[in-house]
Amino acid sequence: SFNFNGIEKATRLKEIYLDQTGLSSVDGIEGATSLTTLNLRFNNLQGAFPSDILQVKTLKSITLSHNKLEGPLPTTVSMSNLETLILSSNSFQGKLSGVAFPPSLRNIHLSRNDLSGSIAESVLDTVPATAQLDIDLSENLLTGNVPSSLTRFDEMTLLLANNFIVAID
Repeated sequence: SFNFNGIEKATRLKEIYLDQTGLSSVDGIEGATSLTTLNLRFNNLQGAFPSDILQVKTLKSITLSHNKLEGPLPTTVSMSNLETLILSSNSFQGKLSGVAFPPSLRNIHLSRNDLSGSIAESVLDTVPATAQLDIDLSENLLTGNVPSSLTRFDEMTLLLANNFIVAID
């Protein structure tokens, strides 16, 4: 099985694309001190969101779609460079209300998971109103109303198909 031990020696490594490789672990990835893009789609990552990835503070883009990840989303994503977070087609559960997204985030794709509850007024409080946002929350178990707090953004694409949303505040 592939492992990331020794990756700290690759001091200029910026991007990793390991789609469809059967990857089942990211142990050692925290050593990638200059990594900006991590794309591990269509693999065998299982269990909770890999906390080792959150230690790579240089990341701008994380794509872990089409794996077998589950449980709640990380409550704090303190990655000041993160612009893109794509976690579609996993089995993440729980509410969005407890997640603090970084202000730099522009693309959030969480479609085809098992996220539930309502979308909290505070869900994107940390993101500036001038941000151009692309958010995909389709095919989850979200309920209630779309909060009026989202109208503060100048430009936003918000996909909510196949949920249980009843109204827009």
